[in-house]
Amino acid sequence: TLFAALWLVHGWTPLTPVYFFFAAALVMATFIDFDHLILPDRVTIGGMILGPVLSFALPVLHGQTQRLPALLHSLGGLALGFGILWMVATIGRLLLKRDAMGFGDVKLLGAVGACFGWKAVLFTVFVSSLSGTVVGLGLIAAGKKEMQSRIPYGPHIALAAVLWMLCGPACIAAYLAWADPAALSLPSGGLP
Repeated sequence: TLFAALWLVHGWTPLTPVYFFFAAALVMATFIDFDHLILPDRVTIGGMILGPVLSFALPVLHGQTQRLPALLHSLGGLALGFGILWMVATIGRLLLKRDAMGFGDVKLLGAVGACFGWKAVLFTVFVSSLSGTVVGLGLIAAGKKEMQSRIPYGPHIALAAVLWMLCGPACIAAYLAWADPAALSLPSGGLP
């Protein structure tokens, strides 16, 4: 169903196999994280390595026509994704005196950034945080987890990354149109 949805949204392009591969890796990582509370390096580090390689080979992955700008988008996304969750994990560890987040989550968001760029990272952070909060609070309210329980975050990152592949740019455009409709009608040079 996931692959059919990706195909329906994007059709068959040179990017379709990339989306299929990344979606399959995210599904695998999700089930492993649910069962073992770890994210495999094959997915996380593999994505951080493969993202720049694929971005250089297929610049359109980042909406580019040239290889070098696409590679820079990939490396910037990798750095932002890795950096954001590394900072959250580090600050959480300092404040809570225990691990607040697994390092696999840090690497997975780096892989998302490497494959899809900085906008995908911001989208993924927002959607995965929202999803994780709703599910976590739901589990606590249902008595299935306690406030200090470990809940895998990787599946929420994976869900958000899949949503990015399906409709992320359209969601951002819709949000920006809703948040500031006047900004969409400004001339390209900015304010008069």
